[in-house]
Amino acid sequence: MKKLIQTKTKRHKATRTESIPVTFLEHVHELQVRLTWVAVAFLLASAAAYPFFDQIVAVLVKPLGTKHQLVYLTPAGAFGFIMQVCMYVGFIAALPVIIYQIYQFIMPAMQRVERKKVVLYTSLSFILALVGVSFAYFVVLPGALYFLTGLNLYHINPMLTIDSYLSFVMAYIITGALLFQLPLVLLLIDSVTPLKPSKLMGLQGHVILAAFIIAAIASPTPDVVNQTLLAMPIVIMYQFGVVLVWLKSRARKQRAAAQQEHPLALDLPDFVDTGAPASPPTAAPAPPRAAPAPQVRPGLRSMDGIRAARAGNTERRRVAGQTADRPLPRLAVRTQPPRQGTIDGISVRG
Repeated sequence: MKKLIQTKTKRHKATRTESIPVTFLEHVHELQVRLTWVAVAFLLASAAAYPFFDQIVAVLVKPLGTKHQLVYLTPAGAFGFIMQVCMYVGFIAALPVIIYQIYQFIMPAMQRVERKKVVLYTSLSFILALVGVSFAYFVVLPGALYFLTGLNLYHINPMLTIDSYLSFVMAYIITGALLFQLPLVLLLIDSVTPLKPSKLMGLQGHVILAAFIIAAIASPTPDVVNQTLLAMPIVIMYQFGVVLVWLKSRARKQRAAAQQEHPLALDLPDFVDTGAPASPPTAAPAPPRAAPAPQVRPGLRSMDGIRAARAGNTERRRVAGQTADRPLPRLAVRTQPPRQGTIDGISVRG
């Protein structure tokens, strides 16, 4: 119970700290600090990608196959290609830092969020981005390249430049990473305004229509199969986001019920359900006993000691049921006149 009270006090202190108004200049200064951290992370990640340039290019060119070769048309084309590859890789590597800084900047406008929840959202965003990039690279991109480079035109041969190919590949990869952020977007909206899972399930038809429209805009090919491959992850991620919102709503209801039963209960984080029973009430401590009156030792030689001894004797007789205030009996001495007599004619006084 003492630990719960201390945690509650810390949360109240955090709430008071967050409620302090912040001026516009302080917001601008904080934004500058956040952008500085993002820029530093982006530059460091881009510089760290240069030693692995050959391996990265081999991975990017692999979906194209060996039938086509890439060329550049300007003297600075090769240098520009190196810079673009390093910058794209640096952006992807710095994505967790970017997302974390965005969360930290917009957090005052949202509800009170714990640091663990921020780390959870950042990790979830990075994992979803990796899944989206993998899906776009291994599933969607090979089909799109096969369809676009397989068109037979009379007396026309394809010649792909490194700039156009890199832009095409990165457009697919970034689109896949962004589309897979849909569950996280639903969770953020639910943090600001609670959503009803039943209402989200009722929007299935609109979501499917919007998914195919987005796939048609994002995909440069008119192929229905390729558009379907892009629309499927949107619908699947929406279903996954609805499940997360439902879990969060259920945890919110359980927390509200627990607070009604126990008003002193602390706020539990989302996705956590602790069913620990309440501690039994402790008995009230017994009142301390009064200190016994000091006993007076009898037999003192002074008058005060004699009086105190008599008072002590009187108190003991009263407790034992004897009559209080009865003085001690005095010894009576009987005096007799001396006897007179004669022994052998001699007068004797006894």
